[in-house]
Amino acid sequence: MNACTTDCAEAIEGLKESEERFRLVFDYAPIGMAITGLKGHFMRVNQAMCSLVGYGAEEFTTLQLSHIVSDDDRNKILTAVEKLLSGEEQQLVLESRFFCNGGAIIHVMLHIALVRGAHGQPLYYIGQIVDITERKRYEEAIKHMAYHDSLTGMPNRMLFRDRLTMALNQARANQQMLAVIFLDLDRFKEINDTLGHYIGDKALKVIAQRLESALRKSDVVARLGGDEFTLVLHGVPDQDSIDRVIDKIVSAIEVPLLLEGREFIVSASVGVAIYPQDGSDVDTLLQVADKNMYFDKERKGIER
Repeated sequence: MNACTTDCAEAIEGLKESEERFRLVFDYAPIGMAITGLKGHFMRVNQAMCSLVGYGAEEFTTLQLSHIVSDDDRNKILTAVEKLLSGEEQQLVLESRFFCNGGAIIHVMLHIALVRGAHGQPLYYIGQIVDITERKRYEEAIKHMAYHDSLTGMPNRMLFRDRLTMALNQARANQQMLAVIFLDLDRFKEINDTLGHYIGDKALKVIAQRLESALRKSDVVARLGGDEFTLVLHGVPDQDSIDRVIDKIVSAIEVPLLLEGREFIVSASVGVAIYPQDGSDVDTLLQVADKNMYFDKERKGIER
């Protein structure tokens, strides 16, 4: 055997060993691995990918990427891989959602690279797929806690300001009125002092549900803390409409509460600010509504 033949044989053997190592790494990787054609059809997947999405390896060869992602996610992925094809990026990392066999949806992190031939021509994509569903749930839970009241689940002060800002922008664009309402429960401290804060919290939950039921879905109601609530009424045509909503809200609150076998009647002091006559920005409207609520308490002889 001459030197050329020996070198060729060694090269072929080395290539076989390299392919075998790749096969082992691909097949036994603890994360999902997939090879797809340039048009998105699955050419090969590993067992972790099968377990992730719930399809067998043979089933996957009949699927396109579009079968397991939404149109929005598919378009996002296609836009991203254009950077691979153009050479602008060497690899991509992006989030997506996969539709599993059976209907469940999981969140995944995709690591995508383009494999090219000896002359630089695109051949196929290879991707690593990591399930991040639990991480996304945790992030959503943390986000919800940051923007919602822990007792009632209502928007908190921070989210309320964001919603009010959006409502103001919409009111300006549509040249509509908007009402901001501050609502403070009267003598609610008596429930806490008589029955304890646990029962007081139950009462606040009931009142929060009544407020939500009395409003339209497009309106906003938030708990600022304690026994203070704020509301935004969108697109109100006139003062009479605002007054009718306030009467409805107050009537709902004043329905007797049965707590620990005792009946309590809770009332509320209300302050209103109207865009545009009382102010055109968030802070001014909040200050006017708060001041008017204080005047309502003062008029009724109730300490704030």
